[in-house]
Parts: sequence; structure tokens; C-alpha cells
Amino acid sequence: MATTRFSLIQWDDDTAAVDRTQFNDAFASIDNLGAGYTQTTGAPGAASADKVGFLHFNTTDDTLFYCDGSTWQQINVFGNTTNATISAITPGDSKSAGSSTELAKADHVHEMPDFGAISNLSASATSTDGSATTFAKSDHVHGIPNGTITNDMLAGSIAGSKLATGTITATQMGTNSVNTDELAAGAVTTAKIADANVTTAKIANANVTTAKIADGDVTTDKLDSGAVTNAKLASSGLSASKITTGTLPVDQVPTLNGSKIASNTITATQIAADAIGSSEASDDIPLTANTYGDATHDSRGGKRIFIDSGSPSPGDGANGDIWLEY
Repeated sequence: MATTRFSLIQWDDDTAAVDRTQFNDAFASIDNLGAGYTQTTGAPGAASADKVGFLHFNTTDDTLFYCDGSTWQQINVFGNTTNATISAITPGDSKSAGSSTELAKADHVHEMPDFGAISNLSASATSTDGSATTFAKSDHVHGIPNGTITNDMLAGSIAGSKLATGTITATQMGTNSVNTDELAAGAVTTAKIADANVTTAKIANANVTTAKIADGDVTTDKLDSGAVTNAKLASSGLSASKITTGTLPVDQVPTLNGSKIASNTITATQIAADAIGSSEASDDIPLTANTYGDATHDSRGGKRIFIDSGSPSPGDGANGDIWLEY
């Protein structure tokens, strides 16, 4: 019976016959099939035929060698032994199982490309795959400068629900972009209107009512000549205090009847001299005293009646006048 690995003869008992041939065959099998081993702090010695199958371990750099009879072959050959020879990872490389028979150190590190700089979005830029070999951070953000997105880039319109409250300021709004359709009812308050910015062209006809005019705010400078007509006067009309002396010319005053003149309104100041003749005086008009020099008199039918305590003097009356002395 023989062993499995080296085919060495084994004996069944102490009485089994043993010869030289069996011993020689056993030694030859061990020599052919066994492996020698050496270990030092340096490289193995010169290779030779008698070292075929030997292993040598260098404890200085932990390298292992095998002798094939002519050379020592390093078993644990590392593909790259310096940082300069370690290949970097390039974005876009295809996967590959590789073909090298060299080993890689367990703690080796491949260099990764740096992170690229972030650029702002540009409205004029066109789509491109790019050519950079750098990586982008997963949480990077591209800035959008003001004015980058134009109307031509929008498909359809932006709903109000997509805009955050207070997002659109005057900077984002173009000139004349807001018309009356965009203004909510009551949105334009007095605080939103600059002083002197509402002109007459902005006020529709008949839109300014008396409720819109503060007391005393319409001055004579604001009224055109002839702008105040009878239709614009209240039924109570104008009182005497509203008419400046000498303001109304005679041709502006229509013929007045007695119903238009209040009692005791016309005094001697308003009656011109010799304005009342016989046709203006009724027969039963009371005789009232008027001053005429030192005498009192009254006129009727164009003639005067003087009443005085003394006698008349030349020049006190005229032809047809009557003097009564008491």
C-alpha cells in the first residue's frame, strides 16, 4: 500500500519484507514531489537545477519566490509599487476584467478626479455633453442670474401657484407690463399714487362727484368763465354775500318781478336818483320823509312836495313843486 501524495510504500505489520528498492523509490518520490523552502532577510541565491521547486521568502519586503531551475520567479508581484504608477480613475471608462498576472496591494488607492467648478446657467448656451474629466457634487446648484430666462424659453404660462409669495418685485417686471386687467378691485390706493400723478386725462367724464371734493377745495381759479350756469346753482340761489360789488353787469340781470324780490330787500341805496316817476309810484304810496337840505320832501309824478317849518328860498325847488310850511 502507498501514500496518496508521494506514493510512498507503507507496511502492514512488523514482519513485512523491506528492500532497498522500496526505500530508493520512496526517497526519489519525495525529492521529485516535495518542495524546498528557505527564508532570509534578502533575496534568494542563484537559481540552479537542484533548486527546482524550492520556495524562498524575503522577510524584509514580504516577497515570495519560486525556483524553476534557471531563475527565481517572484510569486507575489505587485503591479505598481509607487504612487506615480498607480492609475487614476477616469470618468466614462468601460469596465474590464483585466489581463495582468500581477497582484495589487490590499490598501492601494486609485486617484479620483477633482470636483469641477460650478457655473451659472446661461440663456444663450446650447445643450452639450461636455468634455470635462472632473466630477460634480451631488448637492451642487447652478445659479440663474436675473434676466436669464426669457419669455421665449417658456412653454405656455406660469401659474400663480408656482410663484412663491413676494417673489416678483419691480425688478422682474417690465415697463408697462401691468394693465388694468392685472389689478384686483381696490388694489390701487391713494398710497400707491404719487403726488400730482392723476391728470384730467385719467378721469372719466362725470366721475368727480361732490362727494369726491373736499369742502372749500374748488376755488375761483378752478372755474372757467361761464362755467357756473343757472342749472349749477342750488334752488336757494346766490345770496347777496356771494356777489361782489360791481361783479354783475346790468345785461346779466334778467327782468325781475315782485315775487323775486324779498321784502325790505331794496333800500334807498339801491335806487338811483329820479329812478321813480309817476308810473312807478302808486296812488296810495305813503309819504315818507327824505332829506333835502333843511327840508323834508316827497316826490310824486315827477313833482316834489317840500315840508318845512320855514319859508322856501330861491333855488329850493323847481317849477311845479309844492312847499308846505307848518
